[in-house]
Amino acid sequence: MRESGLKITITSDKKQYEKGEPINISLDIKNNTSKKLIVNEPIINYNLNLHFENVKGGQTTLKPPGIPPVNFKIQEVALESNKRIIRRYDNIDFYLSEYPSAGEYKIYFVYMFVGNTIASNCVKIEITD
Repeated sequence: MRESGLKITITSDKKQYEKGEPINISLDIKNNTSKKLIVNEPIINYNLNLHFENVKGGQTTLKPPGIPPVNFKIQEVALESNKRIIRRYDNIDFYLSEYPSAGEYKIYFVYMFVGNTIASNCVKIEITD
């Protein structure tokens, strides 16, 4: 893995969710280099892997990725120096095999692009009954 020059930061819209409530995450990808970078549009389950883990141990099972259409191609994006791509992902719980039980969880993404892999920061949330 080589140095990418990208910084990935995620935030949740809140710290505590009631069981069954949609979990929403914002993703900020920033180009920290002095040159333009070509990156791929971040798409969950294709080049943006969701990690949703119980703080006490154990990863939550994710739904398997869908099969993309035959002519599916991830869009490339030119990211200028010190510019950002900001995306909001509503209902990330959709990607889990079942809604998590009550407890504390940490969430992060691993983004794969043009021969690089980079992890985001980790956010903690709590799910209550």
